[in-house]
Amino acid sequence: MDRATDLIRRVEEYCHLGSHRTGTAGDLATGDWLERELVGLGAEVNRWQALFDRWVPRSELTDSGGPIPHEPLAYSFLGRFETDTFDVVEVEGRAEGDAHGLDPWLGTGVDGTATALVLDGPPGLPVAANRAVTGSGPTPVLTVPADLTDRLSGARYLIDAQLEPALCEITTAWMGPSGAPQVVLTTPLSGWFACAGERGPGIGLLAALLPELAERYRVAVVACSGHEIAHLGLDTYFDDDIASATGLEPGAPVIHLGASIAATEPGPDGEPVLASTRYALLDGSASLAGEISAACRSMDVEVIRPPRWPGEGGTWRERHGGPVLSFVGRSHWFHTPGDVWGVGTTPEALTTCLPAVERSVGLFLEAHRN
Repeated sequence: MDRATDLIRRVEEYCHLGSHRTGTAGDLATGDWLERELVGLGAEVNRWQALFDRWVPRSELTDSGGPIPHEPLAYSFLGRFETDTFDVVEVEGRAEGDAHGLDPWLGTGVDGTATALVLDGPPGLPVAANRAVTGSGPTPVLTVPADLTDRLSGARYLIDAQLEPALCEITTAWMGPSGAPQVVLTTPLSGWFACAGERGPGIGLLAALLPELAERYRVAVVACSGHEIAHLGLDTYFDDDIASATGLEPGAPVIHLGASIAATEPGPDGEPVLASTRYALLDGSASLAGEISAACRSMDVEVIRPPRWPGEGGTWRERHGGPVLSFVGRSHWFHTPGDVWGVGTTPEALTTCLPAVERSVGLFLEAHRN
């Protein structure tokens, strides 16, 4: 198979492994699947797992018309709660990607009232929000699509949420000649739903880039679950000093293949087009930014040299110390059940982005050669 065919196959397989929430059966199956893929490429793989408390809710929101789509806010409440009273709050901006973005609404409901947050998202689809594994509030919080809030006036809500021990996956691998300059190739593994556009392209592109990079570099692969729960896996990677244990040198350049690299959303005619909110965040000169912008023209991302680095790219920059090229973004389907194969990303989007990402990575690494 050629690289494009393998890329499409891998992303489609990832999407069909089930829910990618950290610690679930689908997440653990993803770790097994990724290990097979990396070994098949010739990499030396090690797997690590961190024990954590997984939030497990049974959540039902219904009215006379049947179930109402919703998403209970992770770690917002523990125990059993039933109510027909809701405090509806419209949240401005995009808070779903920040693990503490919805903290102001925890525990604000009066006794007997659930807080229903309205986040920006597609009609009829609830938006899941990233959360830290932290203490819960006295009343439950859930998210509800904006077009369905009128149904809450006749709705009843039941939640029974508990904590269960679970495992967070941390996969590391090496490929390339010993003694060659080191490069980090990293991507998250987990997310709230099938994560076709949010997560699949980063994983598929990592596997596509790895063999050719390993011809010139000693490539360290780091792929962690726990993204949606405050980067639990990546924080464990640094907290437990797995980097040193596996021989990673401080300061090696980092290629971070983050959210929605090749995500799609509905275009003017309703057909999928590359999502409009996608970026390449760059450590480097204005001249390098211009070169990478030209290299990325076909995939239509904005190249930025940010004063403040968000997300896992920022974690790498702060805790590892090397220069970072981070591809990040979101789409219309971001953090919703609508982010599925053929909708959240497509074969055409993936094959468009592969050569552009490859050219950008080459320019970045050449600029940061020791």
